[in-house]
Amino acid sequence: MELEDESQLAAVLAHEIVHAAARHSAAQMTRGTLLSIGAAAVGVAGSNYGLGEMGSQVAQMGAAAWMAKYGRSAELESDAYGMEYMARAGYDPSGAVKLQETFVKLSEGRQQDFLSGLFASHPPSQERVDANRIKAATLPKGVINRELYQRKIAQIKRDQPAYKAQEAAMKALSADNPKTALSELDKAIAIQPDDGYFWELRGHAWAMQKNMSNAEQAFTTAIRKNPDYFSHHLSRGLLRFEEGKKTSARSDLEKSYQLLPTPYAGYYLGEIALENGDQKNAINYFQSAAQGGGEMAKKAQARLAVLELATAPHKYIISQLSLTDDGYLRVTVKNNSPVTVTNVKLQVTEMVNAFIAGGSSTMNGPRQLSPGQQVSMKTRIGPFADGNDATRYRIQVSSVEVDE
Repeated sequence: MELEDESQLAAVLAHEIVHAAARHSAAQMTRGTLLSIGAAAVGVAGSNYGLGEMGSQVAQMGAAAWMAKYGRSAELESDAYGMEYMARAGYDPSGAVKLQETFVKLSEGRQQDFLSGLFASHPPSQERVDANRIKAATLPKGVINRELYQRKIAQIKRDQPAYKAQEAAMKALSADNPKTALSELDKAIAIQPDDGYFWELRGHAWAMQKNMSNAEQAFTTAIRKNPDYFSHHLSRGLLRFEEGKKTSARSDLEKSYQLLPTPYAGYYLGEIALENGDQKNAINYFQSAAQGGGEMAKKAQARLAVLELATAPHKYIISQLSLTDDGYLRVTVKNNSPVTVTNVKLQVTEMVNAFIAGGSSTMNGPRQLSPGQQVSMKTRIGPFADGNDATRYRIQVSSVEVDE
């Protein structure tokens, strides 16, 4: 909206390509920006689906909350190489000069939230304007495409009031005011009915009012408008899951997961797989969800731990042997899982040599271990006059019960 021609847009794209190529925290920026935009769309569902943490992000829609902050040298490097890229692509490098001049001017007011965030991560300066002007003088001239660019963004300009209404709707949803949100979204849809995101937000507003039929209809419309956006499928999938429509929920969640494997889609697909007796896929989905951040990742970690504690408790419940002062074996057990376990059983094995096990016996461990708790117990094995004798013994947690 703030750019004048295609060469300025090319300058923006070239600049960001250099950030990525030079690894200026590009991976963090890309993951964070993509997930924050989608997460905020889901977040407006609020407590209806247990999305409290994501719901709090709605008030921070600006991508700047996730973007890496680039230093002076990274910005100058991206400007310089970016101008070479755009010149090679046939664009006039003067577009980069005009772009920075525009940003310097806009940064003086900083009235728009997104631009404020943009400038926080990509600080404009007269130094960059001057450096770009010097660099542009060394590069060949190219196309500017002002008229074409203005024709292409004409619809965006006409739609601008719709996106202002969308911002107001999101603020209303974050304030738990779905009626106002619906009113604002009516304005947005009247201007641009083909934006699927407006319809998704309507679905969340209806869900907040417990009108699940209207909510599902709105999510379905969002999918029809933009079938390749993960959040529309995720929103309808979560709604259907809460309604007990697990088969159709799985279809929606699988589509969302295919488009972008978020912790939310992974967690609920894991729950559905578990209900269907498919423990292998449930573990895979929970493992995927556990790699993310936030409350949903923690829930996935807990679910995963419960499943794996049944078959491989030693993966989470760590045990080791040492000697007491009077020469007996001491067992130390620590719970590295996110859940409380009870009735810990330990298998103690005496080794004939490093490779051959002799006799084994089972002993009772701690009656209860909370997450992170460590307990030491003295055994009756010993006493050993020579500490090397104790090295013949191995210990491993053989079973636990999970306090769900």
